[in-house]
Amino acid sequence: MKTDARVRYTKMRIREAFYACLQKKPIARITVKEICDLAEINRATFYTHYMDVFDLLDKQEEDVLTKLQDTIKQESTSTRTGLELLEKLKDRSDHLGLLASENGDPTFASKVFRLYYSSSVSRMDQLLPGKDAALQDIVFSYIAGGCGSLMTRWIQGEIDCSSEALISLLDQLTAKLLAQL
Repeated sequence: MKTDARVRYTKMRIREAFYACLQKKPIARITVKEICDLAEINRATFYTHYMDVFDLLDKQEEDVLTKLQDTIKQESTSTRTGLELLEKLKDRSDHLGLLASENGDPTFASKVFRLYYSSSVSRMDQLLPGKDAALQDIVFSYIAGGCGSLMTRWIQGEIDCSSEALISLLDQLTAKLLAQL
């Protein structure tokens, strides 16, 4: 079912207003009124599409993750793709970066990394031959969580290195862990 052009336009205006607010302050301090004023819509229109600001954040994350998943499926999940992804996560002018920023969702970088990692390591049985699926899942969750945490700290400027150095470190740590199992 195709969405009406007016609905698409309204949602676009809400998104633009949301990201403009997110550039300036944390999600917890953004109000529906601010978004409505910037989008030039009334509150009833906002509530037709979203329950509150956090629902809007969730919907934006879902949309970005779906688009990202489609991109990852179309491209090889190479180191180059990972580097480009990291750079976008750190870029505050990009929606991906705003969602991952200190103003957005502190867990968003982990969600992105988990998506990227699951696409690139969907062959866990090759990486951990002879290990059962439960152990593979535990190892995958451990790696994805740890890498996501390091990425989040890098994005927030707590780790000072290039994206290439971070990817290299994550690859080395992952390889060492897998070699020990």
